[in-house]
Amino acid sequence: MAVTFVFSATTLTPTRAYDARVPMPRSRAGATQRLLGGSMVRSDWGLEIASYRLTWTRISKADHDAFLAFWRLVGGSLELFVFTDIHAVAHTVRWVSESFDAEEIGSDAYSLTIELREEVAS
Repeated sequence: MAVTFVFSATTLTPTRAYDARVPMPRSRAGATQRLLGGSMVRSDWGLEIASYRLTWTRISKADHDAFLAFWRLVGGSLELFVFTDIHAVAHTVRWVSESFDAEEIGSDAYSLTIELREEVAS
């Protein structure tokens, strides 16, 4: 199954799927407050937030440039977009990193790891 990233009318489909999809721990959204007596109260909003770390090794310069253009298009972490994983499951996500970090590892070869946070509709 092809991996895709979609924002508005722009679709990015890398020529290869990521090497591994390693789910990072889910966290629960909520708020913590300290009361006057010093006790803590935690409000659980009942939302689980999933994050994903996707790694590509030895991607081409063309794929690298396509990822960079897509990252710029979504304003880094500013805009939500749809990521479809290798199991054809669509996720509404936000790019977590404020910078685009890819490492050149050879002639026409890059290593890229991105972190995405799933956004839950309210």
